[in-house]
Amino acid sequence: MAVSVDNLDMRKLERDLRDNHQVHVKYRTVKHVEGLRVSPHIYMLKRDLDTFVTALRNALEEGSRRF
Repeated sequence: MAVSVDNLDMRKLERDLRDNHQVHVKYRTVKHVEGLRVSPHIYMLKRDLDTFVTALRNALEEGSRRF
């Protein structure tokens, strides 16, 4: 699964997820679209996916002020 959000720095979001939430996703650029690769079915525990969703929701609420 891939996630891309306009007006968010996806590299910063990747670092925030790793450093502050211990959730590991992979930053990717494909055809000039930046995003995060998320693999919940292989690499993530349910609690990691819950943490990812919560952190992504918070990033969307905070918008470009933080990311």
